[in-house]
Amino acid sequence: MISQPVKIGDDTAVVIPSAILAQLGIREGDTLEIALNKDKMEIKKMVLKTSTPTCSEDIEEN
Repeated sequence: MISQPVKIGDDTAVVIPSAILAQLGIREGDTLEIALNKDKMEIKKMVLKTSTPTCSEDIEEN
C-alpha cells in the first residue's frame, strides 16, 4: 500500500514499497509522476514514464 501523502516543506512525498515498484515494472531510470488532490491529500493519478518508449502506462486511482 502507498502511504498517505506527507508535506515536507513546499514538497509532498509518498512512500511506495519496493514490492509495488517491482510489480509496476519500475526500474532505475524510470519516472513515476503522481498527481495529488491538494484539498484531501489523495492520489488522483500516477503516470509511469519508462526508459523504454513502448512500456509507458497511466494508472488511475479513485
